Amino acid sequence: MLPFAAKYNQKQCFAVAAKPLFNAAGRWNVSFIGRNSEVTKVIGEFKQTGTKLTGTFLTSTGDYRYLEGIVSGDSLMLSGFDGRHAFLFTARFTDDKTLVNGKFYSGATATECWVATRNGSIKLPDGYAQTRLQDGESKLNFAFTSLDGTKVSINDDRFTNKVVVVP
Repeated sequence: MLPFAAKYNQKQCFAVAAKPLFNAAGRWNVSFIGRNSEVTKVIGEFKQTGTKLTGTFLTSTGDYRYLEGIVSGDSLMLSGFDGRHAFLFTARFTDDKTLVNGKFYSGATATECWVATRNGSIKLPDGYAQTRLQDGESKLNFAFTSLDGTKVSINDDRFTNKVVVVP
């Protein structure tokens, strides 16, 4: 269970301790570092007005929805909740182009580290290119073991000349 507290008519959820030393507005090349040192590349896109920070993290399959928070001194905090997912992102600026010591908290237990560098021209990979067949392939070809332990293949006779939806 994730602890939660709310105060009536409070305009922001984080207290500002100091005037912002940096402006986070713009696009950032972000690397999330997983438990096994696996790196996931995303784009941070932020707007900052005074201490108020809004934005999201863009991935090739979607985004982290609307995030809101603050920049206070050399640190930022962003959070979001969509009714199912609770997110908290924290990081520290080393200069106007670098964020370090990032922590991403998802729910009550999931945590990842992250770092970022400012890059206004960064773009995501083409999502359609990620779903194309590899060179030399003429059709989708896969197999898996079903929940009852039997092997299922897209090449099984039962799928011949039928529309197959692959979620």
